[in-house]
Amino acid sequence: IYGDTITLPEATTNFGEVEVTKSDMVNVGTYTVTYTVEGTDNYDGDSKEVKVIISPLAVNEPTVTGTYVYTGLEQTVELTGVESYMTIDVVSVLKGTNVGEYKVIVELDNNHVWAEGSDGEITWSITKATHDMSGISFNDVTVKYDGIEHVIEITGTLPEGVTVTYTKNKGTNAGVYNAVATFTYDEVNYNTISEMNAVLTINK
Repeated sequence: IYGDTITLPEATTNFGEVEVTKSDMVNVGTYTVTYTVEGTDNYDGDSKEVKVIISPLAVNEPTVTGTYVYTGLEQTVELTGVESYMTIDVVSVLKGTNVGEYKVIVELDNNHVWAEGSDGEITWSITKATHDMSGISFNDVTVKYDGIEHVIEITGTLPEGVTVTYTKNKGTNAGVYNAVATFTYDEVNYNTISEMNAVLTINK
């Protein structure tokens, strides 16, 4: 396997010296080692060949460092385990702004292969953010009929990018009005903001 120390078999002879001919066996491939003994007046010479096969070293793919939540700004993925024999393919997406999945493709040199369970395709994602609605409330209101239109609305300051619309939050005559506050926001990049409900009661 690539990177291992190669130990060649020893050759012995009853006469003369064994000459070993070989190339530099470093990279993955098949190599031929030749053992040669020159003939003498009393012995015939001989030559033997040995094949040395260097196989690729199996390695694990890099991993994504940390998690990424939508911020509205461009974010760059960080990878752990990127080695010198790895190359990031040009089609890889290393930066992203919006929520979604992005793919990084890592290629290996000829001396390495991906270990089982790895394929060099690394997916990273930007997940949805959550608007802080903790300061927003929508409270019930009870009033006495006075001929004036009454309105109930949320209290608190909405996060940037969030707006509100109402249904049935106004009333003049005596009765019960089931008001709903609905929020509009960037649904692609933010988690759901639930509707809020409140009751406007106008007593006689």
